[in-house]
Amino acid sequence: MHKKFSIGLLVLSAGASNLLAEVKLPAVLSDNMVLQQQSDARFWGWAAPGEKVEVQGSWAKGATKPVTTGNDGKWKMSLTTPKAGGPYTITVKGNNTIELKNILIGEVWVCSGQSNMEFRLPHATNGKQEVTKQTTRKSDFSMCVVLPRRIQLTM
Repeated sequence: MHKKFSIGLLVLSAGASNLLAEVKLPAVLSDNMVLQQQSDARFWGWAAPGEKVEVQGSWAKGATKPVTTGNDGKWKMSLTTPKAGGPYTITVKGNNTIELKNILIGEVWVCSGQSNMEFRLPHATNGKQEVTKQTTRKSDFSMCVVLPRRIQLTM
């Protein structure tokens, strides 16, 4: 019984060490994200301690940014983003490879405020004309994501 438990624990720990060896990213770094143009976009994650991790954006062919994880297995670095455009891919390589797809580069604005921010442009005076005008412009790309309203009670 004791011998079976020891063997099971050994197999389990060997499997866990393999899991730690894989490069992992936080959920916020994923497919379909938008990064601020012409800035240093920060990337971070986890891998095996001492593992070499490389991050490359498809807009910068051949230019990779290598970094080595610390003793805690954490790593962080930044990539310089180009002018607005896309879609691009971002490849993160270590002992495994993660490819982030459909990455857009542009202006990123985080807005917060009054309840009137929920008012939709098409319902405003001349709103439909403004929407049409914006969608026919070829030089700009605009995207607005409206998050569901959540009420938080504080005491």
